[in-house]
Amino acid sequence: MTDRCGEIIATNTSSFVAESYTLHQPPPLGSLVYVQPTAGQPIYAVVSFGNTGGLDPGRRVVRRSTEDTFDSAIYQQHPQLSKTLRTEFSALLVGYRDALGRLRRHLPSQPPPLHYSVCLLYTSPSPRDRTRSRMPSSA
Repeated sequence: MTDRCGEIIATNTSSFVAESYTLHQPPPLGSLVYVQPTAGQPIYAVVSFGNTGGLDPGRRVVRRSTEDTFDSAIYQQHPQLSKTLRTEFSALLVGYRDALGRLRRHLPSQPPPLHYSVCLLYTSPSPRDRTRSRMPSSA
């Protein structure tokens, strides 16, 4: 089982932008993620930015809180928000596996394809918790 965390919505030769499958939950900064193109050699990237905003980039998100309604109560009172907001994250390409399975620590010859899944490979543990690693079971 893979730990899918998003779908690529913009891509270039050195990075990509993906939409997170879960609102307000991009992978942690510094996480190692990968994309598995059709050719079979995974492309690796490091999460470098996260953002939650409206679906329409031309319209700014407006405040919904009142004196009595705030935080999670806003989402209960306005259930449409989960359909009109999205969380995105950016990742910088750091390497790939070649046809022989060797890890290459430079940019791949082609960027990852649009609409492909981004999978979480490794999340560094919190600096406060030196006793555990957060490596998913699929790695």
